[in-house]
Amino acid sequence: MPLTVDQIMTRKLLTIASNASLGDAAWGLALKRIQGSPVKDDLGRVIGILSRNDIGVISRLPGNRDALKASDAMTRVLYSIRIGSSVKDAAKRFVETGCQELVVLDEEDRLVGIVTQTDLVRLLLRDDVNP
Repeated sequence: MPLTVDQIMTRKLLTIASNASLGDAAWGLALKRIQGSPVKDDLGRVIGILSRNDIGVISRLPGNRDALKASDAMTRVLYSIRIGSSVKDAAKRFVETGCQELVVLDEEDRLVGIVTQTDLVRLLLRDDVNP
């Protein structure tokens, strides 16, 4: 039976409020030692992904960045995959899109996790998996 994304995804997510300051968002990513996190609006809907790369790009721009919020720097294009999809399908999606993370959605489009390219590498390094 093929491995599925829900077997390797992260379920306990750091999510970032769209109105969070970039400083607070960067601190949260660094504290949790993660590369990116979903950004949610006031209604709890996922509206983007904020990555360390996004924050790095913004930090190099001229001008005052103190007033910028997570929603100002996030990537608005979300790539997703359904819970129960195969790990192979996730790998194909990474290759096709060039993204670093896929949000995992249930049948009702609710966020249930995130799977990253790092999760796939960890899977390959497991002793109980023979690729």
